[in-house]
Amino acid sequence: MSGFSQSNESDDCVLTLKDAERLYEQGKLEVVPIILAGCIENGFNKEEKIQAYRLLTLTYLFDDKTELAEQAIENMLKIDPEHVINTDIDPAEFIYLYNEYRTNPIATFGISGGANISMARLLETYSLDNSTEDATYSSQAGFHAGIHGSYMLMNNLHFNIEGLYKTGKVFTGYTYKLNSFDDATDTLSNFGFISFVEKHTWVRIPANFTYDIKITPKVSTYVRVGGSVGVLLSSKSTFTRGYHSSSSLADATGPEENVKENRNQWNYWVTGGLGFKYKITRGSVFLDVRYNYGLRNMTNETKRYDNPTLIYKYYYLDDNFIMDDIAFSIGYSRSLYKPKKKKKEKSKTEKDLRGYKRNLELE
Repeated sequence: MSGFSQSNESDDCVLTLKDAERLYEQGKLEVVPIILAGCIENGFNKEEKIQAYRLLTLTYLFDDKTELAEQAIENMLKIDPEHVINTDIDPAEFIYLYNEYRTNPIATFGISGGANISMARLLETYSLDNSTEDATYSSQAGFHAGIHGSYMLMNNLHFNIEGLYKTGKVFTGYTYKLNSFDDATDTLSNFGFISFVEKHTWVRIPANFTYDIKITPKVSTYVRVGGSVGVLLSSKSTFTRGYHSSSSLADATGPEENVKENRNQWNYWVTGGLGFKYKITRGSVFLDVRYNYGLRNMTNETKRYDNPTLIYKYYYLDDNFIMDDIAFSIGYSRSLYKPKKKKKEKSKTEKDLRGYKRNLELE
């Protein structure tokens, strides 16, 4: 019986909505809010409520009850904050009132992830022997993932803050050629190169600003500028000390070495980037590319000579270098809305209304 009763109530409210639309078309505006009241409180589903509040907005507008029309459209926007105006069927008065309200999301939150490429910038070379050339660093890929949130400062301008976990090979194939490569009588047992692969893991907190530029109703591009701070979680390297080709000695290698103490634990970057967003229901998906330009030497200069394994087994000293990276991300943002009438000066509002009425008369 209960299910049958609810079904009847729902069917009755569907008929009520149709009756209200008929009465509105007949110009019987005073009756429309009365017959809709019960079903709005308990009876309409979400889509029917949206239609009902739209109908109430129109009713109050044409009955010159502006405050009630504003309450009705605010209720509609709370249920349907992404309501799309249809210029073919929506009256001009309704469109004008709709445009008086803030309908963009005030904030977003979401997740993202992707790949990054780390690149070392050599500042100064250090060695236990005289080198014939500077160290050669190469770029390698890693990955990152995290969460993000943004707040709308003004139309199209957003402040963003994120938490990212970043890892991967920071650099690899670093080869340091020594004089001994060409001179078998030189020092350090005639070895010819030192190479290593170093892996870092970070937690980073980027903070930046983005500005959206709409391309189509669903597609936007944006530019990004800001910076980030990062704390180093781990840093491990695998070293190889290779000998001259004429030597019968085997290359010296071993397990990973923990070199975290040789690195500055905190680092900083400035960031620039761009991206694209595609609007979906209550959110968006995005593609993003950024360049993070490092500001601090990775090497802790006070610890350069503190690791005896690196010095006596591999004959290695850390160079001074800075880490940059380029990051490619894909993600999802969920939108948060708070529909609110835009603030306007009274004189400006009255001027807009006068111009609006003149346009209606001309039409």
